[in-house]
Amino acid sequence: MNKKKVISAALIAITIVLLSICTKQKELESVVAPAYEQTERDSMSVVEEKGHEPEQDAEQDDEQPEIFLTPVEEQTVRDSFVVAVEEQNQQAEEHIIVEIPNIEMVYVEGGTFTRGSSDDPDYLRSGYERQVTVDGFYIGRYVVTQSQWVSIMGNNPSRFSGGGSYPVDNVSCIDALIFIDKLNEVTGKNFRLPNEDEWEFAARGGVHSQNYRYSGSNDINDVAWYDYNSRTPQPVGSKAPNELGIYDMSGNVWEWCSNRSGPDQAGRFFRVKRGGDWNNWEVNCRVYMRRVGFESRRLPGYGFRLAHSDDDENSF
Repeated sequence: MNKKKVISAALIAITIVLLSICTKQKELESVVAPAYEQTERDSMSVVEEKGHEPEQDAEQDDEQPEIFLTPVEEQTVRDSFVVAVEEQNQQAEEHIIVEIPNIEMVYVEGGTFTRGSSDDPDYLRSGYERQVTVDGFYIGRYVVTQSQWVSIMGNNPSRFSGGGSYPVDNVSCIDALIFIDKLNEVTGKNFRLPNEDEWEFAARGGVHSQNYRYSGSNDINDVAWYDYNSRTPQPVGSKAPNELGIYDMSGNVWEWCSNRSGPDQAGRFFRVKRGGDWNNWEVNCRVYMRRVGFESRRLPGYGFRLAHSDDDENSF
């Protein structure tokens, strides 16, 4: 009789543990994404309230919202940033590259287009319309994947480590630049981040643009992973491409651009990011939408795409 009671108690205990594990897993799925979303929106509300443009002149730059930190907070920010960069550099230096990743690039013929939008009631922070001329350049057919990152850096910083074909996420702009330096060292190429004029021109389809709202379609579900159809990043290239055969320029992960501004009172600089991500509203996935973020910030929706100048002697 006592033996049966012991077995019964053990089964009850196991059941409780299993239920606890299931509950924790559900909590992770339901909390991580909303928590990231809130962090992302809080960040945007601080630095983007007035649609800060990196290329604004000094008088316009004075309109950037001020961010006040105590001296202790400022030093903490600087110290943590320096440590993060040093750790990333050390890991990259120690990593032995066995195989150089295959990076598929698409040529974007130069041309002139209208950047931004002023006739859409939801354009928000997209910036005013302007005519922009872009020289020919190359851009990645896909965002940088986890397998490509691991092959160069020897680690996987992604919050959602789904596998080699998933986009690398949770990388700051500084992380991306370190990766690019290392990649250039081993390939002899001159990869870089696209500037936002190049990014938007490519997202719109370049000279073959059909003037879609999203990159490749007016139906966002054809071309993008966003908050309505996904709660995590998805494998690259699993939606339809745009007019140039480029994938995921709407949704999946935000893409860092080279445009830079700052610093704020804490000594932090900002970079432009484009495209929206898996946990963003539809409006952020439109080809003309733009945001800025701290260049040292890592979030699970942050990734990047490579670019390469056409007139470089090491071009493709």
